[in-house]
Amino acid sequence: MTTIENMVFRQLNEQELAFISGGTLGDNIKQARLEHQMTQTMLAQALFVSKQAVSQWEKGVRESNIETVVRLREILHVPFDKLLK
Repeated sequence: MTTIENMVFRQLNEQELAFISGGTLGDNIKQARLEHQMTQTMLAQALFVSKQAVSQWEKGVRESNIETVVRLREILHVPFDKLLK
């Protein structure tokens, strides 16, 4: 991650990450996961989190932290703007 990307994400608060034009972060995670034909369990294993955590992110019950968003980008090969649009 570049210094500029790092600075931008540090400035985002949880509310800004939770509501994204065109869908929530959870909606975008789910869409990217399905595009890669991954189950919640498969994604959870790749992230070293529980399946319940992935489910809660996708449902909007709980937000992932910025480190997880960075890892999601890497695992799902999705640019930040697709996750955060």
